[in-house]
Amino acid sequence: MDHKKNVSPSYNVEYVEEVGVPSSQNTDTVGTDMKFEIFSTSSCYSSLPSSQDWYEQNKTPKEKLNEALLRLSDNKFQPLKSQLTRPWSELAKSAKYYYISKAKEAVMIVLSIIAPGQEDTILLKLSPSSTNESDATDKATQQLIEAYHVTADKKTQLQILSLFANNFTKEKLLQLVPSLTQSKIDAARKHASVIGPGQILNPPKIYRIRLTRPKLLHFLEYVSMPSISKVLGFGTMQLHLSSGEKIQIPKVIRNAVSARIIANYLEYCKETELHLCTES
Repeated sequence: MDHKKNVSPSYNVEYVEEVGVPSSQNTDTVGTDMKFEIFSTSSCYSSLPSSQDWYEQNKTPKEKLNEALLRLSDNKFQPLKSQLTRPWSELAKSAKYYYISKAKEAVMIVLSIIAPGQEDTILLKLSPSSTNESDATDKATQQLIEAYHVTADKKTQLQILSLFANNFTKEKLLQLVPSLTQSKIDAARKHASVIGPGQILNPPKIYRIRLTRPKLLHFLEYVSMPSISKVLGFGTMQLHLSSGEKIQIPKVIRNAVSARIIANYLEYCKETELHLCTES
């Protein structure tokens, strides 16, 4: 026989039936022999943590930071997407810019709470050493730029420019020194990498000798060989002499590069027993 009882949802009800009660007894007799055991469940549920508490306890530091900055900035802060785990030297320029901008944004939000309206002033006071270094660098650069303008010698200008050409981009250098060109910047950077920043360039001394007429004819005979040069059947060109005279000559093409012609000519001189003082 089914027995229905109205029980509050916060309680568990157990029906305990007496052993030996005949099934033919009426409802009142059976009801008097039933015992109800009621247990309160409030103590059981109070010991279990809620889902909200579990979520708060398992938040990552990044999530806590994003939540705090969002509240402080009135939801204006863009949440941090990732944390820096690799060495700074291995990061790309875009990644470095991202982390620097997010760090500055977070610091400015905190400073806006500490000193409203004076964030930039406090930020400058936090790193006085770096500010002094940048000021010193700017002063040194300005002095080098002044020295560059004062000097008229191109080689000296190249040496001065090589001292700071690698410290700035080409666009920044063109702003600092308007008289610069792209080729001058490239030459200064090459000078700094090959010879050294500010190092003096000592060009090799070239000694010239006057050839005698037999030696000059000997050279002209060699370069006129068909294996060295060929005369085209059409076209002419002008040969300008040091005296200002111009001579019309036919067009000539070389069959070898200059270095090979010089090397072969030296061998030719040895074969013909002609002594030359220098290769130039």
